[in-house]
Amino acid sequence: MTRGTSFNFEEEVDNVDLKVIFVAGSIENLLSKNTYRKEYHLNREDDLNGNLNDNQNTDAEKELRKPIGLALRSSKGFITFVVCVATFTDTFLYSLIIPILPDTLVNRAGVPKENVQNWISILLGVYGAANLTISPIAGYLIDKSSTRRLPLLLGICSLMGSTAMYCFGRTPAILVTARALQGASATVLWVAGMALLSDTMGASTAGASMGWQAVGRFFGVVLGPSLSGIVFELSGHYAVFGMAFIVLGIDVVLRFAIIERKIAEKWIVEGNANSRGVSEDTPLLENASGNISPQPSVIPTENNAQVPSTLELLTNTRLLMALWAQFLCSITLTALESVIPLYTMQLFSWNPAESGSLFVLLAFSVVVDPYIGHVTDTQGPRRMSIAGFFTTSGIWLAFCTVTSDTLGDKILICIMIFTIGFSIGLIATPNMVEISLTVDHMNKQQPGGFDTAKVMGLAYSFMNMAYGIGSIVGPFWGGALIQISGWRRFCISFAILNAVSVCLAHFFSGGPTSMGEALDTETLIS
Repeated sequence: MTRGTSFNFEEEVDNVDLKVIFVAGSIENLLSKNTYRKEYHLNREDDLNGNLNDNQNTDAEKELRKPIGLALRSSKGFITFVVCVATFTDTFLYSLIIPILPDTLVNRAGVPKENVQNWISILLGVYGAANLTISPIAGYLIDKSSTRRLPLLLGICSLMGSTAMYCFGRTPAILVTARALQGASATVLWVAGMALLSDTMGASTAGASMGWQAVGRFFGVVLGPSLSGIVFELSGHYAVFGMAFIVLGIDVVLRFAIIERKIAEKWIVEGNANSRGVSEDTPLLENASGNISPQPSVIPTENNAQVPSTLELLTNTRLLMALWAQFLCSITLTALESVIPLYTMQLFSWNPAESGSLFVLLAFSVVVDPYIGHVTDTQGPRRMSIAGFFTTSGIWLAFCTVTSDTLGDKILICIMIFTIGFSIGLIATPNMVEISLTVDHMNKQQPGGFDTAKVMGLAYSFMNMAYGIGSIVGPFWGGALIQISGWRRFCISFAILNAVSVCLAHFFSGGPTSMGEALDTETLIS
């Protein structure tokens, strides 16, 4: 304060009060803003924690709903194994009955011994008739079914009923019914089983799995009659069927265990999405490594969901060629089964056991079927089919030379039976795959594409029908030619048939250039 200046105490006090009030107001305003921010962040954190907990609860619920062993049960290897076991069960029970059928007819069904052969022929015919009749129905229903597993379970229920009738039946009518149920079960198995393999493996990699299916058939054919005869001699009728029901029980468990890959994808896709925090903008086809998988060229819509009609399938030359190949394999095998035992018994004076043992040689060929299927996956069916028809034609010509009771002819017929099994494998397995490849090719040719799963069962039912027709024609053709024209002309007729088929396969079977886009190199087990 300078000299001459007066001091106003009240005015100074008022100025200090104003400054204090101003500072206090500023502090209060600042504190209120901080409090608001804290409350906002706390509320936001609570919301985030709540959403996180909800997501965790949802993930936990999904994890609880996820089937045990999903990865294994939906793997390609496991599904292939189950179909192989199902094929083994079917052929095992089919061949299990044969050695004990005469005893069952005579001692349990009361059939006179002189009529046993007639009733065996009736039972064989009923099996083929059921196979032929049920095939188109099974194909249609399997395509309409949402899963392939359900038809497989219904098929084994039919097989269990058939086995129970064989076990406890005491009239010819019950045995005929049992045989019809067995034929129906086999039809469902082959149609649904191959459709499932095609769905699982894809058209371009189904060959190897179908080759393994042939291995299951081989063990069923070999083990069925041998174990049946041994167990029957040691323990009797019911022990044989006790063994049959054990095999059925294992098969039922395995069929229930499979999870089709299209169903398993629901959990797999959800699991990958949750683990990566998928948003609405996240690509749905992102794979596990984080890379985007190629988008399918065809996106199914109502306009492109139209599947080929039955007429369109049956006018496709590739499919017709595959059906012809299956028909020819069937008549070849059934003609041999009907002619060879009686011919060797007459020519070499063999007993039924010695004549029947030839067909064990025929069955050994299936050990190379997985390799044949693998080659078909990479090369297409044309080359394998041509090689099979050409080789089979030459073997039939070699059969013509077996006309005398000499050691050389006995060795030769054994070699020919063994070899013809391999040549038939070169025909049958590639053309089973060709059916799947043909449907896939039709899908790519049709604008917009279609759902191949809706037509695959029908296509394989046609294959089953072709094989069934062959199993009916083969015995009659073979028997009639032997009686009318003799052994040599019988063999020459089949040689000509296979030689003509070489030309047909060259023009109509699919090859590497007709298999569409690059083949999938995915391994069997994934």
